[in-house]
Amino acid sequence: MSATRARSRHLIQIVAAVFSVAVVGCCLSTPAGANPGYELDSGQPSIALGGQFPHGIAIDQVSQNIYVAELTTDFEHVGHGQVEQLNSSGTPTANSPFVTGSGEDFFTGVAVNPVDQSIYAYQTVLNTPFGVKGTSRMNVFSSSGTVGGLFTPQHSTAPHLAADASGRVYFPNDLAGTVQIFSPTGTLESTITCGACPGGGFSKPSAVAIDGAGNLYVAELAGKQRLIKLIPSAGTYAYDSVLQSEEGAVAVGVDPSSDDVFVGDYGEGSYHVVAYDSSGTRYDDFGAEIIGGPPVGIETAGQIAASAVTHKVYVTDAGGNRIWVFNRVGSIPGPLATTGPATSLGQLEATLNATVNPKGHRLTDCHFEYTGEADFQANGFANAISVPCSFKPGGPSSTPVSARVTGLPPGAAYRDRIVTASNGGTASGSPLAFATLPPLAPDATTGTASTISFT
Repeated sequence: MSATRARSRHLIQIVAAVFSVAVVGCCLSTPAGANPGYELDSGQPSIALGGQFPHGIAIDQVSQNIYVAELTTDFEHVGHGQVEQLNSSGTPTANSPFVTGSGEDFFTGVAVNPVDQSIYAYQTVLNTPFGVKGTSRMNVFSSSGTVGGLFTPQHSTAPHLAADASGRVYFPNDLAGTVQIFSPTGTLESTITCGACPGGGFSKPSAVAIDGAGNLYVAELAGKQRLIKLIPSAGTYAYDSVLQSEEGAVAVGVDPSSDDVFVGDYGEGSYHVVAYDSSGTRYDDFGAEIIGGPPVGIETAGQIAASAVTHKVYVTDAGGNRIWVFNRVGSIPGPLATTGPATSLGQLEATLNATVNPKGHRLTDCHFEYTGEADFQANGFANAISVPCSFKPGGPSSTPVSARVTGLPPGAAYRDRIVTASNGGTASGSPLAFATLPPLAPDATTGTASTISFT
């Protein structure tokens, strides 16, 4: 392993102690209706950053300034990190970046105090090729970048912070298994463990968000990687519901004007964002194969913020050193699906093929249907057998999918098609014909007797 790659592994390991026919069949689409959702912003799909390994992100809902916590500015030498202040168009302000001048500012989390627009910025500890560096501490900057208060919470790996309407900062501690609430001056006011949560209390909370009603959402990395909703109760918070579980939740953000919740998932090998309305109903799934996954561990997965004014959603990409920008649209485009010729035909089996373009929205269904030719002529696909696609693609381009079917009789004629669905609607490919190979009679040739004896 090269020295650079070795440093990469050490840098990102933030201490915890630290996807037979002549024509192609395409495409019948059925829109799901004017479902709102999110598309990559056509004018500004991403914002390149000055630092490296961005993680936490927050938006000042008054000025619409964007704040990004960046772990380092010099990857090779484990140089200090910074907090970038960008205006609403993604341009660094005259005050950006924010640093303390200590030389070991390794920022991972950031939040905006809505009372005075000051900035909470958490610094972590790194295990580097040059030794353990940094200090677990919470810096408070003014909106112009002046260093103000400082307090020292218990060390956490890479927390994504939130602040409520009164300016209290919420600090998920993956090492202690708690969410701590600090006053603007750093006094610990409450510790949330979620003892009433199904399956037990918090184990590894990593990201928090607060909606306009004061409800708290917590993403947890350990175990089932769930997203928990808690509601205000007697000065602290009480368990309300599990919004999502066993889908790879690694991040959470909220649009404070609509109370829509955005969950960053790292499941099935790609990072994507699931959108829920304020009632907890899922209405979109976007960003797969666009947003980069975590460079090393799930602790480095991108975090999420949303603007209450523009309703844009911003997601950090640590591997790409950028922010991805998604714009709210009134209607999600449905997927495209094209049936391809069956291949690897045998007497008893065949491989069904297709290409699918999810249009940047993760598929909720992807399967092939096949049925005998005579039955197809009489009933279409009403009696078809369904087999799942090899996987569910989610990117913005056409992707090959397949399915292997076995147990077919020799010399039989079939029709098959691809069927897909997303929050934008359903799509099916045109039916195409294929046939298994005919049965072959055995060959038999009499040979000369050998090894002849008296008996």
